[in-house]
Amino acid sequence: MTVRAFFRLAVRDELWHNRSMKYLPALLCSCAAAWGALLHGEVRVWTLAEGKKAEGEYISVEKDKVRVLIKGREQSIKLASLSPEDREYVRVRRERELSPGSVHENNNFNARWPSSSAMEDKQKARAVQEKDGDFIYETSHFRFYSPARLSLGTVVEIGRIFEGTYSANLLIPLNPPCRRYEEDAEAKLPARLFLTKEAYAQATGGVHAGSAGLFNGTEVLVPFESLGIVKKGKVYAREPGARVDSQTLVHEITHQMTMFGAKTLSGKPYTLPIWYAEGIAEYVGVTPYRNGNLKFTGTRKALASYVIGGPGVSGRQLGAQFSSPPLRRFMEQSIQEYQSARGEAIQFNYGMSLVLFYYFAHIDGRGDAARLKRWMRALQNDECEPTDYGRLLDGRSWEQLEKEVARGVKSKLGISIDFEDA
Repeated sequence: MTVRAFFRLAVRDELWHNRSMKYLPALLCSCAAAWGALLHGEVRVWTLAEGKKAEGEYISVEKDKVRVLIKGREQSIKLASLSPEDREYVRVRRERELSPGSVHENNNFNARWPSSSAMEDKQKARAVQEKDGDFIYETSHFRFYSPARLSLGTVVEIGRIFEGTYSANLLIPLNPPCRRYEEDAEAKLPARLFLTKEAYAQATGGVHAGSAGLFNGTEVLVPFESLGIVKKGKVYAREPGARVDSQTLVHEITHQMTMFGAKTLSGKPYTLPIWYAEGIAEYVGVTPYRNGNLKFTGTRKALASYVIGGPGVSGRQLGAQFSSPPLRRFMEQSIQEYQSARGEAIQFNYGMSLVLFYYFAHIDGRGDAARLKRWMRALQNDECEPTDYGRLLDGRSWEQLEKEVARGVKSKLGISIDFEDA
């Protein structure tokens, strides 16, 4: 990147060409004030060796260049062109990112959004323990606790939906916590199976007795019935052709992929906003699934049908046009408020969360999830709190964002949203 290109991002072209630079200090101060109001984290004034300055947010360093967000655009700047103070800052940031436990080490924020996911061709399963009423089985990334003996072929079948969901989440470029299981071959994600629906209902407090599965904050809980497992002789095995509610299971497994063990760079646990947690789980859940593989190119069509619903169509049944509380109120609501809703209200919460996640991932800005990635990166890097949405707003007011969401969702999904007045 040239000095001229760098500097022109900080000042308007007409001022750059103006021989008199008397307005420059005021302009830079104005830019600083605006950025300071929008971003709360690693924002600084960068200085080129020639003395030119521009304010921007540090993103990452790659070999001999640093990536900086300036006026909403990511730019790569050669380290050699920066001041000694800036080069030292970048060096310290890099050391911090590569320290043990760093969320930035081997992150996938720069990866493209996947078009599909494919699990390993040959899934392996093994019995860890089969005695005294305790039966434990493992696949590549999961440990299953079962109340009865399972055939290994059944464990492979069960593992397909779990490992397939794991593989899909691994590819989503938002650096989910499950990525650390790629680095620790001994670590396993826990899942607990139940012989009867009654035992499952008791374990889930009765509230989710009719569900196909549930993530309880640590384990994914699933009754045998949801997996089509029946007794066959001395063992339990899958019934050929048995119906499996893969959408619900993928949804709950995605919760485990994106929430279990979520920690910031400093090791502090963080809790995702409820709209995001449910939105990404719904997103992966509605993505077309077959034999452990997910096809993200089919998500948009499946999502629209699922949210809108209709006769004979399973889904949230919100229709092609619906009203919504003010966007800020919806995105800032607590987990308790969100989950206490019943009937049509809870269906709306899930459907709206799905639409919002899709908007930020595929419609907002250039459709490249740039703002969503910046927010998630800052959250994981201790630079903002979960509901600090400055990076998602990116200079927009909540009213402006509402208009852009409504316009984008109408254009891409065929869904009309009428936001209520704040």
